[in-house]
Amino acid sequence: IKNNQISELLDNAIATHKPYLDLKKQYLLHKELPEEAFINIPNPGKLTPNSSSSIIPKIKKKLFYFGYLTTADESTNYDDKTVNAIKKFQENHGITNDGIISSGTITELNASRSKRIKQIKIGMERAKWYPNSLSSHYIYVNLPEFKVFYVKDNDTIDSKKVVIGTTKRKSPVL
Repeated sequence: IKNNQISELLDNAIATHKPYLDLKKQYLLHKELPEEAFINIPNPGKLTPNSSSSIIPKIKKKLFYFGYLTTADESTNYDDKTVNAIKKFQENHGITNDGIISSGTITELNASRSKRIKQIKIGMERAKWYPNSLSSHYIYVNLPEFKVFYVKDNDTIDSKKVVIGTTKRKSPVL
């Protein structure tokens, strides 16, 4: 205040690292998506790769809206491109990424706009805790996901599952 540098101080307080900026991008995307992106898909029971179902076009459309597919065709075939998109979606939402569409995957696909935005806001708030000047190499532990990530030059080189604390003996947050 004495040096009249308030705007500079506020500018430096804004998170500028990649994890935060990625979440911010997702927040803006979810605010702008049409209502059609959040329609409920009925539970098909269990869909395995190379099977066929009338709900596959709806799944493809959602995967397209959320950025997992570049196009969404009307084919009812659960093809390799869609399997890979589902695996990535499952991985990003803490589901076993086996490519099998069952109730857990459908539940996550059917999450409402408000639920997703709330999750993103929580992630953005947590990401603010990161230092703005992450080095080019770092290790990041995502406690809720039970994973550790090795990042080099803003690219995740490797990730592994980790064991974290229990309710009685919590993992330390550093």
